[in-house]
Amino acid sequence: VITTFFMSIQDGDVDEWKHQMEKTFCIKLLTREELPKYTDVVRRSAKDIFIYTGDSDDDLEEYIEFQTYHIRNLFRHYNNGEGVNSEKKKVRNMCISLDEMFGSDRSCVYSVIHSRSFNSRPLERKSGMQQLGRICAKSGCDPIAALDMQPEYVKSILRPLGMLEHPIVIISDGQDLSVAERLLNDPEIAPMLRLVPN
Repeated sequence: VITTFFMSIQDGDVDEWKHQMEKTFCIKLLTREELPKYTDVVRRSAKDIFIYTGDSDDDLEEYIEFQTYHIRNLFRHYNNGEGVNSEKKKVRNMCISLDEMFGSDRSCVYSVIHSRSFNSRPLERKSGMQQLGRICAKSGCDPIAALDMQPEYVKSILRPLGMLEHPIVIISDGQDLSVAERLLNDPEIAPMLRLVPN
C-alpha cells in the first residue's frame, strides 16, 4: 500500500527502492530467508507507525515524536507520477492539487486540514467513531473537536505556531461541507483558506 502514495519504485529497480527505504527510515528490510540470521528483530506494522492505540509502552509524547519522524519522511518522498507501486502499477501524482495551488515551489509554508465525516457508510462511521473514541480516551483529546473543526479550535492550534499567516488547505471527503463553510465564514481563517480542487 505504501508505494501507491509514497516511495514509488523507479525504473523497476527494487534493490535501489529497498536501499532508499532502509536509509530513509533507519530500518532493515528482511526476506523470510534472512530472518533466522537475526536474533533481536523489532517488527512495526503501518498501524504501529500511524495510529495511536495507546497499547505500546511509549508515552504519547514519545509516540508523537516517532510518528512525526515517519510522516515527514513519507511526505519527503511522495509519489509525483513517476515509477510504479509494489504491484507494478503506474503511480499517480498524489500532490497534484497542491502543485496546482502553489506551483512547484517546495518551500511554500501551509497547513492542511483533513476533514472526515464518516457519514457515507454506517459501518465506516461506527468504526471511525469507535477508533476516534479509543484514541481520545488514551490521549486525553476532545472526541469531537477533530471532526467539527470549529474555527476557534483550528485557530487555537495554528496561532501558537504562527501558521495563521500562511495558507490553510482543506482536504475533505466531500460528505459534509459544513466544516469548510464554517471556516469560510470566519474572518480570520477565510482569507487564508484554500479548498483542494476536485
